[in-house]
Amino acid sequence: MTTQIETTVEEQVEAYQPENSIHSAITITDESFAELRDYVYHHSGIYLTENKKRLLEKRMSSRLSTLGFGDFSAYLKHLKQLSGQGKELNSLIDIVTVNETSFFRNEFQLKALENVVFPEIFEKKTSNNDQLFRILCVGCSSGEEPYTLAMILNHRFSEKLKEVKVEIIGTDISQQVVKRAYEGIYKEFSLKNVEREYLQKYFTRRGDNFVLNQDIRRVVHFRQVSTIDESQMKSLGMFDLILCRNVLIYFKQESKTKAVNTLYQILNPGGYLFVGHSESLYGIEHEFRFVHFVKAIGYQKPDLPERKSHREGD
Repeated sequence: MTTQIETTVEEQVEAYQPENSIHSAITITDESFAELRDYVYHHSGIYLTENKKRLLEKRMSSRLSTLGFGDFSAYLKHLKQLSGQGKELNSLIDIVTVNETSFFRNEFQLKALENVVFPEIFEKKTSNNDQLFRILCVGCSSGEEPYTLAMILNHRFSEKLKEVKVEIIGTDISQQVVKRAYEGIYKEFSLKNVEREYLQKYFTRRGDNFVLNQDIRRVVHFRQVSTIDESQMKSLGMFDLILCRNVLIYFKQESKTKAVNTLYQILNPGGYLFVGHSESLYGIEHEFRFVHFVKAIGYQKPDLPERKSHREGD
């Protein structure tokens, strides 16, 4: 699950109280909202729709007060002087994104991976004497998704892992959640879908927290990367499987197309792409082959390039 912009759970929006929330909300004008929205979009690909205005006021007011700005206009001038560099951009991205995720989300996609995709890729690797299986989790937030895959692979494919090394890369645009992912420390809420066998095998309780064991954590590496930054994404290398779940829904059409094309380029022939269960590549020009699984869908890059791209649904 990716770093998200909150859109559906109004109670969480109302309940959210930023650090030092004693500061009263600073009103943002329509003009300043448009400027800030464009700034965030330019540097992250995340598009803040009009209904995020009130939420943005609530979350940003504390930050503005901490920095000594009395209005959003002054803050925007400060951002422009930084030219998209430094810690303030990271702070802004952390504030406007929400990180709601947990382990073992989307059961049917995980079953498709466990029962079909993983065995197929291991068989292909063995046949080709290829000893490296690489997985990319885009917008992985605090690491629950890539760590889930690492646990499934360790638990179900231990014999295969003696022949093929697995490397999992998790990316997110938020510096804060990447740091949390590396720590591998979670609250009970994140483990609500974890079966007892996995919980006992891979976690150690420490007070109110659960610490993921080192054998799983060493398989996964994290990078602070923008999904729409083609050069950053390509620098990660090539992959056999990409999960980009609940990321594309926060992009405008242009950014969606750009991101999907980049993912296609860094996926090995025959490799798979999975998006969120409420997402699809409908209306996006691409060259993936649509694949049906039991109660799940995926996309596969053909072993041989197809002659021309298509739009899903055409």
